[in-house]
Amino acid sequence: DCYITQNFETVLNNIRKIDAISRGMNKIVYLVGWQYNGHDDGYPAFFSFNEKLKRPEDATARDSYLYVQKVAKEQYNTNVSVHINVNDAYYSSPLWDLYAEKDLLSRNNDGSYYNNGKLLGMPHNKVSLCREWEAGYTAWRIDEVTEVCNLKYVNTVHLDAFQPHPNRIHGLTKEDEQVAMRKLIRYWRNLGVDVTTEFWQGFSR
Repeated sequence: DCYITQNFETVLNNIRKIDAISRGMNKIVYLVGWQYNGHDDGYPAFFSFNEKLKRPEDATARDSYLYVQKVAKEQYNTNVSVHINVNDAYYSSPLWDLYAEKDLLSRNNDGSYYNNGKLLGMPHNKVSLCREWEAGYTAWRIDEVTEVCNLKYVNTVHLDAFQPHPNRIHGLTKEDEQVAMRKLIRYWRNLGVDVTTEFWQGFSR
């Protein structure tokens, strides 16, 4: 179960306070843990809000998010967007079976899933961004989260741990993955959404 530290009501109150002390300068807030059961849950899916975060007066958590997004932009000079991870894939995800069936996950030479450690006991399996892009699922994921999170309204999204990972069983290198990463960024840019990220690497071209 998730441990709640803030909901949409407290987020908006904090945005109001930050706007007051920053004297109205333009700001961006990226929400972490807004989806499913909290931080890093559900990947590679990121299409549903954590209902425990909603304000009492709203019907759904998405309604609360859209309200906070609108008020923050109109009254507090703040664009509210989301923090997501396009690389990770967990066994508990709503999309795990689909991505495994379509062979969209990075694997080692022996067929095992490539991962770089564990979070809460679950391996950090990785989406093969090359294969996902070629199969059309990258654009589908981008379109879905852009609509669900109203990203065109704020023109930005944050990608956590955005890194290239090899898919050795298919002979795909980190350099191949970087090509797919650039396509992903361009696709979002063509929708009017700017991508920010950590671990920005391998983008010399």
